[in-house]
Amino acid sequence: MQGWLWLGFAAALAAANADTWATELGVLSATPPSLITTGKVAEYGDSGAISTAGLLAAAGGSSLIAVLAVLFDPTGLMNSTPANIVVAVALITLAGLAGSLVDSLLGATKQAIYYCPACHKETERHPLHSCGTPTTLLRGWSWLNNDWVNATCTTSAILLAFAASFVLPVGSGVWNKGETMNNIQFTVSSFADGQPIPKMYSCDGANLSPALAWSDVPAGTQSLALVVEDPDAPSGIFTHWVIYNISPERDKLPQGVAKTETVSGGSTQGINDFRQLGYDGPCPPRGSNHRYYFTLYALDLPASWPAGYSRAQLLSAIQGHVLAQAQWMGTYQR
Repeated sequence: MQGWLWLGFAAALAAANADTWATELGVLSATPPSLITTGKVAEYGDSGAISTAGLLAAAGGSSLIAVLAVLFDPTGLMNSTPANIVVAVALITLAGLAGSLVDSLLGATKQAIYYCPACHKETERHPLHSCGTPTTLLRGWSWLNNDWVNATCTTSAILLAFAASFVLPVGSGVWNKGETMNNIQFTVSSFADGQPIPKMYSCDGANLSPALAWSDVPAGTQSLALVVEDPDAPSGIFTHWVIYNISPERDKLPQGVAKTETVSGGSTQGINDFRQLGYDGPCPPRGSNHRYYFTLYALDLPASWPAGYSRAQLLSAIQGHVLAQAQWMGTYQR
């Protein structure tokens, strides 16, 4: 899952939780709520009514989801740096809180509100009130019931998170500077793009890294980096190889790169999700066919990073510095 998708998912849950907490805990307010549109005093539980206690409850419910989203982020992008953690928590919290306020605004303006002549009360229930009496439309759009308002609440939070993910340095993966991102000619010679990876490059064989070659690296490239990942792993994206500080003068990597911090030519290797240096090949659960993406990045950053970077650390470090990239995909099934 991409980081921006996880942000949207978390924002939707944050908005739903914020709205629930505001409704359930807002009634504990010592002072009556006010309508969000006019500020006039309203009854507890009225659609569109807000209170300080309700807003604090909404913020608390939203921030709880934000913290959990960062802790259990399957993409590794949001928690790659302390700055990303702070930005992600703030973004999800605010998106969830905003979604709950959209819910209140619709409740005060366009949500269908009905009247029970027997109880002399306004209600969202239709066609019958809880007492069994038929209700009549008092105001709002007849089709905009509470379900649609809730859906709008979560959708608005998703859209806000999506928009923010393309402005803030979190959740959108690697931010690129180049206009054409696939202009590097990149090949993995041992298997065709989209085809099965030979056994010798997997945990069932010799577990060798395949030979790679590339050309047409853009002018201004100061280093290259490569990430190999499996997006089909049960736990989310699983990293099989991280190698960087590759000289722009190089145009290939040989088969069977040694599993050491520094390899021939001065390139540096990071930690994969097996918690090992270098390359560890496909090793999916038996019976499932997984995809493995080899992604090469041309960077405007010099080759100066220390060994041991994780995929998340590398992608965070190169945000906004990618001049071009290319990708090759292979499959493997045990």
